[in-house]
Amino acid sequence: MQARCPPEEYGEVFVLDDGGEVDLDLGNYERYSNVKRTRKKNIKTGKTVQIVPYLRNAIRNWVERVAIVAVDETGVEPNVSIIELGGAVGDIESPLFLESVRWLRGYTGKDNFVHIHVSLVPQTNGEQQKTKPTKHAIASFLGAGLVPDPVEEEQMILVHDIGSTYHVPMLLEQQGVISLLTGLLILEKLGVSEALRKQGDETWKAWKSLTGAPP
Repeated sequence: MQARCPPEEYGEVFVLDDGGEVDLDLGNYERYSNVKRTRKKNIKTGKTVQIVPYLRNAIRNWVERVAIVAVDETGVEPNVSIIELGGAVGDIESPLFLESVRWLRGYTGKDNFVHIHVSLVPQTNGEQQKTKPTKHAIASFLGAGLVPDPVEEEQMILVHDIGSTYHVPMLLEQQGVISLLTGLLILEKLGVSEALRKQGDETWKAWKSLTGAPP
């Protein structure tokens, strides 16, 4: 039986087409990417567990299994899978998943795995940016064994406050995220068909037409 997401623990939940209840973040990914997900895409322990190789390997196998499931009407196996490591570094539930992600990167190889660290940089009333929360988060990641490659200036992406979250993908495009990820993951080697490229271009064009240009 599918575990339900109690509102008192998860806040607002998102109901998938197969009836699965998931965190609202996963629902937002479905809305933004225009693909269908199932309850199998939601991996969580449901309780505090001890980090042991068995569970680490189980999470790896789970990720590999759901990553190849088709997410649209074409039935084509995805080329890229996005994994959100939910929660916050330091949560009592996070060590198991941090260890699994650390090990997964080594297992898949450098050109097949990219870590993206999302961090809030708050501003004071005087418009001064505070980087201490980000520094603490990075220190926690390093303590968990997640060591990044040298971060170049063009790899630091800024998403400032904006009137609509639906404009965020366009902010990312303007800062070169597509070309950056294409280079890091060597996506050109995949040989994507012209039909799929055309479908992607049409989806992106429809997105920009629907949401309008960001201010």
